Amino acid sequence: MAHPSYDISEIMGRVADKVAAMEPTSPEVIRAVTACHALRCGRGISRHEYRKSFPTTQIKQFWSHSWQGGWRSKITTLLFLHNHIPAVICSSLGALVVASLFAAKLLPGPEWDKELWIYPRGFWAMLVGPVIYLLVLLLWQPQQSVFLDIMCIDQEDPRQKASGMLSMGAFLKCSNSLLVLWDPSYTRRLWCIFELAAFLHTRPTGKKFKLLVRPLILGPCSVLLTLTMVVVVIAIGWVPQRDGLAGSEALWGGQVLVLFIGLWAMISVSRRYFRAVEQLRNELSHFSLEETECFCCQRNHVDRSGNPIQICDRMVLLQCIRTWFGTLEVFEQMVRREVLKCLLEELSSQFFTYRHCITATIPLLWSHLDMAGAMLHYLDQWPGRTWRSALDVAILRGAGWWLGVVPTLLVFSMRLSCAFRKKREGPFCDTLVTFGILLCTVAAFAGFVQFERYIMFLVGIFKDSLEIVVPHLSECVFLLSVLLAAAVAFFCIGIHPRSFTEVALPPQIGEPDSPNEPPAVLGRNQLSL
Repeated sequence: MAHPSYDISEIMGRVADKVAAMEPTSPEVIRAVTACHALRCGRGISRHEYRKSFPTTQIKQFWSHSWQGGWRSKITTLLFLHNHIPAVICSSLGALVVASLFAAKLLPGPEWDKELWIYPRGFWAMLVGPVIYLLVLLLWQPQQSVFLDIMCIDQEDPRQKASGMLSMGAFLKCSNSLLVLWDPSYTRRLWCIFELAAFLHTRPTGKKFKLLVRPLILGPCSVLLTLTMVVVVIAIGWVPQRDGLAGSEALWGGQVLVLFIGLWAMISVSRRYFRAVEQLRNELSHFSLEETECFCCQRNHVDRSGNPIQICDRMVLLQCIRTWFGTLEVFEQMVRREVLKCLLEELSSQFFTYRHCITATIPLLWSHLDMAGAMLHYLDQWPGRTWRSALDVAILRGAGWWLGVVPTLLVFSMRLSCAFRKKREGPFCDTLVTFGILLCTVAAFAGFVQFERYIMFLVGIFKDSLEIVVPHLSECVFLLSVLLAAAVAFFCIGIHPRSFTEVALPPQIGEPDSPNEPPAVLGRNQLSL
């Protein structure tokens, strides 16, 4: 690795001192941009986007990312983090409105062919819900202030650009939180490690701070799950359901086929994600600053135009780290211990939470709103049914599948994906592993279907023998059973074993050899987890 001559070492020392001081070169250098403007950026972002930024003294969130990460995945993940919840709320309200209008016979619907379907069918919620979801996901305008380097640092004026780079520490110091958009290249980029180090250095000892680590795969995987559920629910809802064995075989056979197609991509992505997290653990447990990469050294200190690069980023950034942490070895030990533990916990616990699950599978709610609306719409053609009983059945069964069965199945699938994450060699071997996980998931789905049937059968016998009159007892028993299963799956079992996030901590620099010797103080740089 070639470095520039040492006749400019004094200049680089001054540059390092300026960056390490974490003070802006001028007050107007600190700028932010609204998240809605930042979300519109893409691969071909214009250098004129700097004009959309504004001066500020506080930045809500600093977006830290590796330029080697896929730009589509970044945008999708940021859209998911900022717009997914508004999209779920708006689409569900829209689905509720049209389902209510259909129930009141203010909207038309298909004729109920009792020879094909045991229960009436509606389609308005499943038509309106996905459309509103996608529109809000893409067009919602979050207004929080964020830092995005290419928009908050002038890319046209060389002097302004240099001032922005010298003030990078000040940007991080003014940020309330740090969002790490993680991909496998993140921890190998020196600038990314520098941003993480600067943010940790500015946080007071003992106080909690907002370090959010989100994998780039989170957005695509969650949006894919939602769209998959739309396809699955629509396909299942319109499979003919004749009253009898032949009709049941057609219905469940169609469900199994659609589940195979829909879950294949998600299982493949999950296995790849767990492999990437395992790679992160292996890399950071032996972290060394010497192995990190920076642009100038990779290009042998020559820019794209062939001109020499006089200031070496590596030498400047390493000097900043020495200033903040005393020695490079202290910082490396911190990365191998506290930073690694923090990253693993964030990447593992925030990849698939219960909240993410129920919001990503919101199409199940829309489908049961359609069912409830259809039952009320055709109530006059359904002897013996009241509006209250029809509504209760749709709500209880819908809640059971949406809040209980599907989350449990997804945790089961994720746990298997983690256990069999290793990529198999040989033709079709890795495909067979994914197929095996998928087959187990579909078998579990079939098991829940039979479980619901047996609950209804056994509760019916129990009510008849003891002459108990409890409205919708079988639906209530099923709902409570699957909610308990989901609670055990998420909060007791989890999507990975605890050993997956355990870190073998090496002895810390300055750690005493005997319990009576006072430990060396690392100061304010240590993470408080």
